Amino acid sequence: MEFYVDLDMTSETRVECEGAAPIGELLNVWNHGAGSDLTFSVWFGWEGTHLPVENFTRFNPLQKLHHEMLLADCSIFTGDDKVVTCHKSVLATSSDVLLAMLTSGMKESQSGRIEMKDMAEKVVTKMLAYMYGLDVKAEEMDVEMAVGLLKAAHKYNISSLEVLMMKTVFFKPNETFNMELVLELYFYVEEIHTLKLIRDKMTEIMRK
Repeated sequence: MEFYVDLDMTSETRVECEGAAPIGELLNVWNHGAGSDLTFSVWFGWEGTHLPVENFTRFNPLQKLHHEMLLADCSIFTGDDKVVTCHKSVLATSSDVLLAMLTSGMKESQSGRIEMKDMAEKVVTKMLAYMYGLDVKAEEMDVEMAVGLLKAAHKYNISSLEVLMMKTVFFKPNETFNMELVLELYFYVEEIHTLKLIRDKMTEIMRK
């Protein structure tokens, strides 16, 4: 550190020292030897001081819950006779439909068992991954998965996932849709105003 002393506002003396004790000694010396008030300023500086820096991965409790299923309290039974475990709190905070199901005294709130028989395990798993904050990589999924997630998101009113899947399905190349899927989607979205773009796309594919 550096210690500056200004005597009688007429001169400046610079003294470099380390620690508080040398500063105290200097003040005593000058006070005893000078017949006037002493005005001083102190600047503190550190050289060569380096805080340890490490590469830390930001802790994400939701992802930890997803990967380890700690204290899981809910089971989802899928259409292909599989069971997927999860947390009621995550379902309830992601979907107002599931919130009502789990808090209104319905059988699901008591048993912790939810029937999703119209959905395959892979769709349920991907939907849960989205609820837990994981990247679902929409641009990489096939059209069947995108359609399944679109229908799931609409059913359970997961708005952000519904918009993401609507865009994903809309921008899929026409040749990736078989006629069975086209007809299924057309009749599914026919009365859903928010999915009008998908209906128009299916109509275009059928005309061609």
